[in-house]
Amino acid sequence: MCDVMDLNTGVHYWGLRNGDIYVTENGDIRLYYAADSEPVLDIAVGTDYIFVLKGYPNAINRSILSLHKSTGYLYHFTSANWPIVGLIPRNDEEVYVIGNMNNVGHIERLIHSTSSLVPVWQSFQTSAVRHVWTVDQDHFYVAQADGLIWYAMDLMNNHVGMSGEVLSLDWEDIERKLYIRTPAGLLLADEYGNYLSTLSTEIGRAH
Repeated sequence: MCDVMDLNTGVHYWGLRNGDIYVTENGDIRLYYAADSEPVLDIAVGTDYIFVLKGYPNAINRSILSLHKSTGYLYHFTSANWPIVGLIPRNDEEVYVIGNMNNVGHIERLIHSTSSLVPVWQSFQTSAVRHVWTVDQDHFYVAQADGLIWYAMDLMNNHVGMSGEVLSLDWEDIERKLYIRTPAGLLLADEYGNYLSTLSTEIGRAH
């Protein structure tokens, strides 16, 4: 299951392996979008649209759907023949599409009005992408095979932070800290992914 919260409204969207998407709003849960059985891999929330990444984990092909935020109706459908890992909303007109090309991190821009994918750089990292996370409107995180990378939305101000495998990440907005689960346990880092302390040595689980 994947889930994301709209930071502007507090509405929670979550997708299942059977392809359905649900929404939690004001304590009520309702079906938001039901379609084929292709699993939901990631959800990105824009201003007026929801962007959904679908595909089978062991397959190369991916689908990206844009849904009207207020209704859940399908607006655009885009397909890709490379293993996309996650989506980062930049604005309602552009979404960063991040995955791997020839086992190396790769990023493209989804242009919403034309439903087209445009490469940004042929490779933007030195190892494979495992996970991506949006934390606010200014920056996002990419876990690659050998560590965590912080990116500003313009992609030009990047900072290599914590090294080693990252299983999952939680962002604490008030103190601007990261809670990072790794095979070694739960770690605390600053917003750039730089290690601060070890909170637990129990093995974390990805989510």
